[in-house]
Amino acid sequence: MYAPRIRRLTWNAAGAPRPMVGSFRVETWSSEGDPFPVEASYGDDATTFQTRNPLGVITWGAEGLYDSPAIQSDLSITLQDGLYHVTGHIRSETDLRDVALLMGNTAYNITLTQTIAQGTSVAISRPVTATYSFNGPYSNICGTTSYDYMPYSSPTLPSGSYNPVTSTGPCYLTAFIDTVPFPANDIGGVHVQESCLIYSIPCPAQPPGKVETTLENATTKTENGWVDTYTHIAYGNAPGTTFNYVMPVYLHIATIDKITVALLPAPEANILTPLKDIEEVAVWNWTTKLWMVFPPTEAETVLTGATARQAFDPQEGVRVRVAPTDNSFTVKLIITVEGTP
Repeated sequence: MYAPRIRRLTWNAAGAPRPMVGSFRVETWSSEGDPFPVEASYGDDATTFQTRNPLGVITWGAEGLYDSPAIQSDLSITLQDGLYHVTGHIRSETDLRDVALLMGNTAYNITLTQTIAQGTSVAISRPVTATYSFNGPYSNICGTTSYDYMPYSSPTLPSGSYNPVTSTGPCYLTAFIDTVPFPANDIGGVHVQESCLIYSIPCPAQPPGKVETTLENATTKTENGWVDTYTHIAYGNAPGTTFNYVMPVYLHIATIDKITVALLPAPEANILTPLKDIEEVAVWNWTTKLWMVFPPTEAETVLTGATARQAFDPQEGVRVRVAPTDNSFTVKLIITVEGTP
């Protein structure tokens, strides 16, 4: 609201008032500015606001109870052509747009469909890797549209230990509706009515039987190097770099049968023969608390049986150390596991 010519301004709004923050005299993009001198009084399910000599655009908030439109969801994780998908159906009693699934404490924000018409059911089939990491305001929770398929990438950034989602959560369905949860028919001028709905839903169940998947780099646990999670290219320095890789949160493995550590060329970084720059590869043994050292004579180091089980921790995943022959190395590092739930 902007009324620069009014000395005393009074207006009413539905709902209970929430604390207001100023929107003038803002020095930096991260500053909330100075609070406006606004008085708010609540009564008869409405709020009266009063201010004197408004100095700029006035913002305010209100809160209340609202019966959200009913939805039904039946989603699961399926394997299609070697890539995990979210599949199933979603039904809504009202028009929805930009419908997305949030898994793993919002680390996975997967756009499911652009629209769902009122009273209809929509079939869903979306790659799990079509994700967007949550970062920022509510608009990144609702309305983040990422319809590009990225089947060979790992767009999310796991920050540390592995915490699998379960059939009871935490998973959320988000969507926009073109209305607001309070009377707005008498609002004049040009305006937009829009609400962000957030539903708690059962998490998609993983497929039964044997599981084979690529682990994700836990970025905050990399020591003396870094990993480009979109290309799987790892960059390290002497005397060695330690990487941690964890399970995707939408999958669970109880028994590990096989671990493969692949050191591959990275043509995107002009690296065609990476093994010549690598002195040794070591995998951490969580049982003995010692490194298991392997010479990089082959592009793949394969661990099976008891060795594979000792190299995998349910929360910490797989820890790998790569030592260069000289000052640094660049390699496409991909770690896959096989096992049963």
